[in-house]
Amino acid sequence: MKSNRSLLWVPLGVTLAWVANLGIDGTAKPERVSMLAVGQGHATLIQSQGVTVLVDTGPPPFDEALSPRALSQELRQKGVAVIDLIVITHPDADHAGALNALARDYPVREIWANEVFRAHPDTGDWGKVAPVRWLTGQSQVKWGAWAVDLYAPPWEGSDNERSVAVRGELDEVSFLITGDLPAGSELRLPPAFLEPTSIVLAGHHGADTSLNPVLLKRTSPQWVVFSAGRGNSYGHPAPGALERAEAIGARIWRTDRDGTFTDSP
Repeated sequence: MKSNRSLLWVPLGVTLAWVANLGIDGTAKPERVSMLAVGQGHATLIQSQGVTVLVDTGPPPFDEALSPRALSQELRQKGVAVIDLIVITHPDADHAGALNALARDYPVREIWANEVFRAHPDTGDWGKVAPVRWLTGQSQVKWGAWAVDLYAPPWEGSDNERSVAVRGELDEVSFLITGDLPAGSELRLPPAFLEPTSIVLAGHHGADTSLNPVLLKRTSPQWVVFSAGRGNSYGHPAPGALERAEAIGARIWRTDRDGTFTDSP
């Protein structure tokens, strides 16, 4: 018997139930979050109870080290056969550029993105990959066993300033992803996103405009992960961002040096 998946969407304050059974062999599916080494870009994989969610896709194929083919190989190594959902924080190429290439390698069931990008010139082809659900404001959902909050900023500003924020929690492991939100916008997030969090992904790949000291103090992460490309021309992660993370006693993980970061409950 194939595993059964059902998806219900409801407003904030009511649980979204996304249920996946065990596989035919009864083997428990992995429960983990992985911030993938995709070069100068971002892609985070969340797995739970057979559900697979990807937050951003990483960049388009500039060279072998950054290619979606390399990303596809890593997804296969982690047991991914179908991508149930891709959440795109914002349309920049280093966050959404590998979408079409990934869709050639994997079935993609659904895409979620901020409603403010519905008419954006770079989002017009997304519906050819999978149905797109346009998010507004704050939502609470379940991805397998992960309890997840999403926030699609409604305010005016640059694409970076309207990045979707994602916070997930399962037992003692929690993570916060803020896309390319600059430091000022980090503090405009709802209170649920500023709770103590074990893993914080540095915004904008660790640009000096990221990691507001107040955000770091309130989230008090054990780990700060920097998703950046080796020898990138932007100088990410910036020394100031690294210093702010180290100042609160967080451990540092850099995908340009350390590869993919994975944690499990």
